[in-house]
Amino acid sequence: MEINSYILKPGHEMIPFKTYADFVNVNDIGKLLEVEKDLDNFYLDGAIEIKTNDQTLLELNDWDLVDQLWSYILNIIEEYNINGESEVYFPDSPNKIKIKRMYNDYLMFSIVTDKERKIIINKNEIFGILLKKAKDFFSSISVLKDYKDGSLKEIERAEKIAGDTLEADYNREY
Repeated sequence: MEINSYILKPGHEMIPFKTYADFVNVNDIGKLLEVEKDLDNFYLDGAIEIKTNDQTLLELNDWDLVDQLWSYILNIIEEYNINGESEVYFPDSPNKIKIKRMYNDYLMFSIVTDKERKIIINKNEIFGILLKKAKDFFSSISVLKDYKDGSLKEIERAEKIAGDTLEADYNREY
């Protein structure tokens, strides 16, 4: 599984079909700092791209408020650990992420946009990569002064969820 995060370049919101040229990869700190002065102080548009070997679950054209979307992903992992399922709508669109326990350590992870795309995957595998990529995302955008404090809190939260996820494995009755 491959997960990448991008910030939409300011002024590119109205372009109907987005390409990589419309985004800055959050791992490119230099380019993030170049566009920082033009970014909105409260609304950080961007995309999360999620690809597996045989399908794309989330793509650039599913862009939204990317920092909030990563926070929502942390929320659904927390809720899954309590209820065995969870779903959340994207912050600013009707798209939805759903997680549902299937059997043993496997869950169904689905993204509902104009169509539903889903996979059955090992819980530890997907949560491990989502939590790592959430921490990476918030670490990268913490260089942006308007997002530093919130990002550091979300990094701490992702680390706590990672610990709770392991604990939930041991305490859950199947």
